[in-house]
Amino acid sequence: MNVTYNVPLQDNGIFNNVPAAGQLLGMITNPGRYAAGFYASNAFFYFQLFLFTISVAFFVGIAFLIIRINERVRKNRKDSALRRIKLEKVKSKRWDIVEGYIASANPAEWKLAIMEADSMLEELVKKLGYPGTTLGEMMKQIKVADFATINDAWEAHKVRNYIAHQGSTFLLTKHQANRAVRLYEKVFKEFEYI
Repeated sequence: MNVTYNVPLQDNGIFNNVPAAGQLLGMITNPGRYAAGFYASNAFFYFQLFLFTISVAFFVGIAFLIIRINERVRKNRKDSALRRIKLEKVKSKRWDIVEGYIASANPAEWKLAIMEADSMLEELVKKLGYPGTTLGEMMKQIKVADFATINDAWEAHKVRNYIAHQGSTFLLTKHQANRAVRLYEKVFKEFEYI
């Protein structure tokens, strides 16, 4: 026995009395009409909103990871440089020389103390791996997060620059000399260099 079903078709070609099958057949035979309806629907708006939220979350996550990786790299660079410096440990005769010069009553020796301390600072910054041909160039690369006493180093280095550029015409007071040497000392102690 053959059973035939008469399913009337609408003008748009979609089954009228079998809604699910009709919609499926309509999507297959006329996808543009359904796609346009989907794109104009609230469901598509919420789908876009969901994708936008996910994208923002991924971008924030990626930015956070990049920041964390950079912090880790800087910390590792500083830690490895500190390990190298500790192995070489300068608590040196050089710093003893600086202390001897600054204890003198002779202003020329105060200048020598600052010049020697600045030379030690340059050596330290090179060991920390900062690029540049002069100490000033290297110090411009340093971030406060990596080098807490960088401002002290700059202040002391400026006194050294006055001595180097003005020579004997620069009148250095005992107070200025002591301050500069203590600033260098503070920097060196941060890195356990002395």
